[in-house]
Amino acid sequence: MHFPDYHPILTNFNTSIILPFYKKLVDFKRILPLNAKYFQRNGLEVIIVMDDPEGESNLMLLIKEYPLINWLIIINRELHRWRNPAKAINVGIRASTKDYIMVCSPESMFHTDAIFRLRYITENYKHSFAIGKVAFGSYESAFNGSLNAFLSYGSVMVNKQYLEQVTGYSENFEEWGGEDDNLRAKLEYIGLQKILVNDAILIHYEDKSSGYTDRSKKSKALPLGTKRKAFIPDMDDFQNLNWGTDFSEIIYDYRKNI
Repeated sequence: MHFPDYHPILTNFNTSIILPFYKKLVDFKRILPLNAKYFQRNGLEVIIVMDDPEGESNLMLLIKEYPLINWLIIINRELHRWRNPAKAINVGIRASTKDYIMVCSPESMFHTDAIFRLRYITENYKHSFAIGKVAFGSYESAFNGSLNAFLSYGSVMVNKQYLEQVTGYSENFEEWGGEDDNLRAKLEYIGLQKILVNDAILIHYEDKSSGYTDRSKKSKALPLGTKRKAFIPDMDDFQNLNWGTDFSEIIYDYRKNI
């Protein structure tokens, strides 16, 4: 992709990166050194939404090693089992201060400069949302570009005003799956164009090497009702007035800790 007139974006990305976080400290600690150079740029804020209090003190120590990144940390102190990340993502969206929102996983590595590539699309195609690509790799295997098929998931960027218009991610999904496709369907419903950005590539790293296969099995096993709701939103998905209010305690705010 050729990028004419890209300098204004590099001067001010005006983007909040939302990382939903449930017992991900070990993975995040391994990936952050690789991603830091992309995070510490003008006009970016990185919002970690901790959906459990485990690892709070160690996370605070970790972010202090990267003072050039604008961190905002929000924590949920209520203990619970793993749940769909939609509520945590919405908390991050609500707390964000930038005009554009990017959502991705804390254990995903930027194989290319996905932040810039997605932001370039949303800047030049105003009524759109941009989707990156993701592949799955293991920590034990060096990524060679052919470990698994690339999927058009793993990252999304859109102007915050459109997320507010559709009341964020639907919080009606409790288990794995459905929230990403539901959001896309809602954004398309209000007239936005979905743009798949093939060179905005993230690698989702895990201890095991079966990430692609595992997710394929999960997707096929989703109940029919969940699949239907994912692709055909109902009115409840557009009218969640309390979206993003599940928790709100901020334990670090770069605007107050400079």
